[in-house]
Amino acid sequence: MTNDWRLGGVLDDAVTSAMNGRVGRFARCQPMFWYQQRDGTIVGQPGPDYDDDAGVAVAEKWAAALDLTPSAEKDATIVGTRTWTGRIDGYALEVWCITDRAQFESLCTRQAAKTIPA
Repeated sequence: MTNDWRLGGVLDDAVTSAMNGRVGRFARCQPMFWYQQRDGTIVGQPGPDYDDDAGVAVAEKWAAALDLTPSAEKDATIVGTRTWTGRIDGYALEVWCITDRAQFESLCTRQAAKTIPA
């Protein structure tokens, strides 16, 4: 028997629905894509529906609504991005966005080249 769904995808859809539907609507934030990492951290990011400037504005509004703090450590690790982190009710939260798509995609290309055998 084959499944045409993945449990991770189902959970990501549920987290996205809850965050955008309840928290986002209350805080008047635009929708973002949300997912839960294996360590339990709930992560949100604007996704491809927004250009870089609009994505930053959306992420900043969410970060402010969730009272998250900027993460200079993550920003330095992943070039072309901004990240905010924090905790609410015992849950680790992270919001990130792309600030410079060319830098970010260059990093992704370099990382992919390292993992693909020659």
